[in-house]
Amino acid sequence: MQEGGQAIIMPVQAGRIESTAVTTRAAVVAGLILLAPGTVTYAAEGAPEIASIRRFVERQMRVSRLPAVALAVVRPEQEIYAAVLSRESTDLTPDTPFLLGSVTKTITALAIAQLADAGKLQFDDAVSKHLPGFALNAGDGGRTITLRQLLTHTSGLRQWSGHDRRAQREGRFDHIAPARPPGTRFEYSSLNYMILGKVVEAASGMPYGEYVRAHIFEPLDMGSSFTDLESAREKGLVRGHWYAYGLAIPGQETQQPEPLVPAGFLISSARDLGHYLSMLLNEGRFRGRQVVSREALGEMFRTWDGGATGAGMAWGIGSTRIGHAGSTPTFSARLALLPEARYGIVILTNVNSGPFFPGTAAVMDGVSRIMLGEDAEPARPDEILLKVGILILVIVGAIRTFSRFRHWSQHGFPHRLSVSRRVALPLVKEAAAAAIVLFV
Repeated sequence: MQEGGQAIIMPVQAGRIESTAVTTRAAVVAGLILLAPGTVTYAAEGAPEIASIRRFVERQMRVSRLPAVALAVVRPEQEIYAAVLSRESTDLTPDTPFLLGSVTKTITALAIAQLADAGKLQFDDAVSKHLPGFALNAGDGGRTITLRQLLTHTSGLRQWSGHDRRAQREGRFDHIAPARPPGTRFEYSSLNYMILGKVVEAASGMPYGEYVRAHIFEPLDMGSSFTDLESAREKGLVRGHWYAYGLAIPGQETQQPEPLVPAGFLISSARDLGHYLSMLLNEGRFRGRQVVSREALGEMFRTWDGGATGAGMAWGIGSTRIGHAGSTPTFSARLALLPEARYGIVILTNVNSGPFFPGTAAVMDGVSRIMLGEDAEPARPDEILLKVGILILVIVGAIRTFSRFRHWSQHGFPHRLSVSRRVALPLVKEAAAAAIVLFV
């Protein structure tokens, strides 16, 4: 998720889950991995395909030039594998915090589900029932929008409304107009989860961060999870990077405004998120405690239109995989559940990955295939080729522009209007092309 909370729900793969049992590795393999330099690893005895996971992730890191990858593989009530592979530091562990981006939305959805269990709200309540002052720039002021529609991104709010500065900084929405009536179409917008953060506060009587710490982080033993950057830095938050032309350049994150946090700025570790996924796989139970009811989870993992695949409450529902992705300017993350195989997978990296960059997406796809007993190969970084191509076009454009100026000067400045047009038109075209590329 970029600044403003924008991301897309993690793409899911269609296809059949193989019934073949996943092969296992001997405990001695896990022991050898523990001794490898640059890696801190935990592996359960008899863990499946640990060596294959490690080999694949290392290869993808080289291809994509990822500074570090934190990952965890879990089953209900069991951590199978947790590791950090790093090209820069040997001090990172599965408990090292990373920013989560829009993966945060799944935790906000869990908070709403818990409040439904507690009888403090219902999924089909109107937002205005819990936020009396809530209003949009619409005919009915948005009073018919329900919590379910916010949770499933079917409220009618636009994708780009999630980038609205006033909404992000002040938590006010009365100047924003919906694009369509609620409940008619899916359109991802972080604004939905900014509003849900306010609902959590109103229904619980607690600040969002305090609620998440008390009702989610503590019951799930997520001791390396935080709601603010300062606390995470004190506990060893890894350094982030932004990606350009195949290079991972160190960057510094800034604390985002409170209204934006529920949409995309929680912080956690691979091991903590493993606890979270283990609970989801175990029908809401973690170490003997019911964190959320089975019935509420059933609502979360149901698609908004009743289809076999599509958007659930925060989660993207696929035929073999349920997941969500997120990124900030210098971090990216992915969570996945493999329901039939009963695995949960966490992938965190400390570099921003755009739509053409095989960062967390490529790692998640490969690890998922390995856990399903399939082969996995690293994905080529098309993002590098795209940006190099754009750079070449910019250089060619600059050379053409320079040659036009020379031609212009040879005729005297300005010699004729026709000459001026021949010079000006390419400049306008190049400027327009550059603006479009920067916008995209």
